[in-house]
Amino acid sequence: MPHFYTEPQNIVGDTFVMNADGARYLCSVRRFCVGDIINIFDGTGKTYRARITKISKTLVEGKIISSLPFVPPACKVTLYTAIPKADKFEWLLEKAAELGVHKIVPLITERSIAESFSPNKIARLNKISIAASSQCGRADIMALATPASFKNAMQVEGLKIMAYEGGAPSLVKVVSKEILTENINIFIGPEGGFSSAEVETALNLGAVTAALGKNILRVETAAIVCAALIINLAEA
Repeated sequence: MPHFYTEPQNIVGDTFVMNADGARYLCSVRRFCVGDIINIFDGTGKTYRARITKISKTLVEGKIISSLPFVPPACKVTLYTAIPKADKFEWLLEKAAELGVHKIVPLITERSIAESFSPNKIARLNKISIAASSQCGRADIMALATPASFKNAMQVEGLKIMAYEGGAPSLVKVVSKEILTENINIFIGPEGGFSSAEVETALNLGAVTAALGKNILRVETAAIVCAALIINLAEA
């Protein structure tokens, strides 16, 4: 069933509206008509089945038929990741949202590349996250946090897993379903990896190190591989 986002304030009682980009997409790209049935979600975990009662390139109106159940994830995965080069972060963000990652936090490490997050860039990244939720059927939207330093990020509560190629055991040997907690934090380093001082800090703060295979992975590859393995293990 087609699945589209509208802001929570646009759902009132048994009616909904969709403005701007959403209306244009439904009308001009997907070519929905009055009477068509769609699913809508508000990004907070609420999903509804609804019927379109009015549609144009600037506005869609509809009537809610029923609420759909929301099954919360088995755990909340926060992905602390160094920023990959070029536009790879947008790809990383999209795929993480599709997998079900709860939140992404850009990670500032000793070897990170400098990256600015202007209001326009943040708006674009949030649109990518919303589009990914629409595509994969999520009822919520993956959050994008402001960049955090490695030291501050490591203060977080919950299980901390650091992807590390320097002699760490394999992730599948380190992590089992029994040790997974409600909040799981994955740390992915930049090209060149985490420094020895950062690894020492992480271990002192209770993190576990894990390798993702014998090959050296790019930042965006490592982030998605690690998140996919952890989420699938939690839901098994």
